[in-house]
Amino acid sequence: MDKLVTFSNKTDGRDKICKVFQYGSRMLKALTTDPKLKERLNGLFSASRDARKMFRLWKFVHECQSIQKAMGDISLDMPEMILQVLTRSAFFIYWIFDNLQCLSAIKFLKYDAVYLGKKSNTAWFVGVVLSLISLVRNLSMNFAKEAKIKHSSDPTLQTTKQSLDNLQKKRKEILLNLVKNLGDFLPAASFAGVIEGIFKKPLPEAWIGFGGLVSGSIAVYQGWP
Repeated sequence: MDKLVTFSNKTDGRDKICKVFQYGSRMLKALTTDPKLKERLNGLFSASRDARKMFRLWKFVHECQSIQKAMGDISLDMPEMILQVLTRSAFFIYWIFDNLQCLSAIKFLKYDAVYLGKKSNTAWFVGVVLSLISLVRNLSMNFAKEAKIKHSSDPTLQTTKQSLDNLQKKRKEILLNLVKNLGDFLPAASFAGVIEGIFKKPLPEAWIGFGGLVSGSIAVYQGWP
């Protein structure tokens, strides 16, 4: 399994760059009024979307590994372990349906691609919501730990400064992931039908593109060597 994950990870950078193209072109397509430019942007959107689906084949294997890692991580408290297992399980389901949809769309399998797409988007939305809950909880705990250290330790000590620096570094990482997941929340909620179900109208294309563009840009930044 480790070798398959390592091999599959080699396409992750291309996937994130294509995500920027996919949602960036989708946002610009919604904002432009030039028919020729709109057509060209739509072509870029379709090509990058389809390419990403091919890059994401076998991604469910990664989630199996992530679930095993979370269950064996003794540094996690029980609520965080449960949240991580549920989150990765939701993404496992998402990748399964996403891969089946891709293979059905290219006629390799004979399943209903539209039905599979709805199922994958629902699982994606659940995974994003669980990720947001986990990140907000971790952010709250980070602030609580910082307050405890400041209250009980001498701020001039080197060990105290180091602990506070580590907490601030971790907080920046949490905040970045929080913004990334909030970006994904817009397309995930829209594709899962949540936005339309609540507000009785679809989310504007520009907002969907903006959310995915923000998420993809942060992912590229985080993965840049």
